[in-house]
Amino acid sequence: MNPPPNPAPHRHLTVHELLRLFEGEGSLEALARRALAHLRALCPECDAAYRDFERIRDRRRRRRRAAYGAVLDSAQHRIPELVRCHQAEIEAAERDLRVLLDLPHTEALALITEKRRRQVREPCGWRMRSPHLVQRLLEEARIALRRSPAEALELVERADAVVHRVPRPHHGEAFVERLATRVSADRANVLRVLGELQGASVLWHLIRERLERWPVDTDDEADLLSLEASLRQDQRRFGDAERLLARAERLYRRLEDAQGFGKILIQRGNVANIQGESHAAADLYRQAGELLSAADSPRLYLLAQHGLALALCDSGEPASAATVLERNRPLYGVHRDTEAQSRLADLEGRIAWGLGDHARAESCLLRARNSYLIQRQGFNAASATLDLAALYLECGRPREVKPLAEQMLPIFQTQGLHSELIAALLVFRQAALAERLSAELLDRLRRYLLVARNDRSCRFEDSGRTDAADPADSPTPYGAGSA
Repeated sequence: MNPPPNPAPHRHLTVHELLRLFEGEGSLEALARRALAHLRALCPECDAAYRDFERIRDRRRRRRRAAYGAVLDSAQHRIPELVRCHQAEIEAAERDLRVLLDLPHTEALALITEKRRRQVREPCGWRMRSPHLVQRLLEEARIALRRSPAEALELVERADAVVHRVPRPHHGEAFVERLATRVSADRANVLRVLGELQGASVLWHLIRERLERWPVDTDDEADLLSLEASLRQDQRRFGDAERLLARAERLYRRLEDAQGFGKILIQRGNVANIQGESHAAADLYRQAGELLSAADSPRLYLLAQHGLALALCDSGEPASAATVLERNRPLYGVHRDTEAQSRLADLEGRIAWGLGDHARAESCLLRARNSYLIQRQGFNAASATLDLAALYLECGRPREVKPLAEQMLPIFQTQGLHSELIAALLVFRQAALAERLSAELLDRLRRYLLVARNDRSCRFEDSGRTDAADPADSPTPYGAGSA
């Protein structure tokens, strides 16, 4: 019989040690090891059983290492083939994308859903059924959303048609379900921008039901929280929006994702701005700007700086806003698209107005309004028009408001504004023509525009109301990383 292990270090347990363990001090593992060694020292049968266990354990470890080696050798030989297939699938998806982008919407959907597509498989992937194609269609939809929400909706619908045909056995049920969740979230966001808030809300309810079964990763969850918060903001459910954004903020902090965290701070600034809390909005935009980098996140960084300058104007600090603008003016030149230049002209007009340079303010606001009209951005054009009217009143030029009001309604009726916004602009027109327009009414109208941009149900007289949350629609954690 093998001799028992050296009993010298294997003394008895003491009450003091066990109490320390109960209070959360000391190591349970170390104490258990000592207790086992003590038992083996006292009992030859227990010692013999443990030695048999060690021999069997070591033999199985050697077998597993040999099996792992064989698996790794096999994987090593397959890696080049897997890489080749993955690259071929991406190239095929890019070709499919170009085809779908060139077709009218109904023809694109018909091509995706052709029955024969279900049987046609290329050596390294399925045509019109690739996850990469779904992701590329969503990327195109997000780009289109800034210029044409209707076009973005068509692209999301194509992505939805593709994701329903992705082979689940090949890619895995959980992966495809999570991809479908992302498509639904993007569709809900496009519906929100189109003003169909009820439809977007119903979609989010279905998304949360799906996420209970198929949770997403922490970074995906944070992004979904951000999207849903935008809907709650547009519904004037500011408390729900803040709670969602707070959860997203915690997740981005955990991920140490400065870009994601900065995006959430910008959204929180937008919520504060809509509620008229310009000082709080300025602080949030400032924090976002400190987190973001103009080199790594140029669009987000510019959004933060632009928001900060506008919030400073609203706070009665036009000189500080001018400093922010001049520091970041080169960034507007980098974004040479018409929208960026329109926003720049709008901001310049607001700053000049605050500094008392009324002639420059009028010139900039007119340039911004006309540019917005050309781009068919009716909401922004209406906002710039109200600013012009307020400027004319402040300068003692009420007569110039009348032609502005007379011209604007027929123009805006062709700009895609929803009926409640048109009704609010009609109130402005009637007040201007009757010479009853006041700075207070203009301020209420401007704030109404912020609230009602995407909410077709919001009327001018109840724009300050905050909707009660629907219990079936209340935000709940929906991811593996929920905080």
